[in-house]
Amino acid sequence: VERGIASALPRSDPLPMFVRGDFALLQQMRLTWDSVTYTWNQWVLGYTPDRQRRFLSQLGFSAATWQTLTFMLMVCTSIALLIGAVLALRDLRRAHLDAIKAAYDRFCRKLARRGIQRGSAEGPRDFAQRAGRQRPEIAGAVAEITRLYIALRYGAESRPEQVKAFKNQVRGFDA
Repeated sequence: VERGIASALPRSDPLPMFVRGDFALLQQMRLTWDSVTYTWNQWVLGYTPDRQRRFLSQLGFSAATWQTLTFMLMVCTSIALLIGAVLALRDLRRAHLDAIKAAYDRFCRKLARRGIQRGSAEGPRDFAQRAGRQRPEIAGAVAEITRLYIALRYGAESRPEQVKAFKNQVRGFDA
């Protein structure tokens, strides 16, 4: 055992690469894995009540009771839930804005089918003014849809009924 498997076999028998001791990369991988296992055993399996008390005293809780630990757990859980709620609401607002953008993109495609193509660097207000000059008969509807889009997309919080009204105007618009 001390000399390894290579000394137990005749020299004429070739050893598989993963058993040989002269393969440096494999030996380094074994040592790394042993280090990971050792660290796991020390920090997870060896986490004793004494080690927990030392850790808590380093955080400033030298005489932590179960009530203090329960309170700390509740505070940490509340903070995590608050962060999760903020992230979820932010994503919800993004989805809401994407619905407004999708409706406006539909509106732009309707105008493009009639020969009024929006420029890549053209803002909504400039596009509406140009569309109104090219097709005066739809200038009022284009201006109203654009006004609503700007208010919903770039203004304060929009209500669901406003978004629905905007989508209905886009749906009913015929260039």
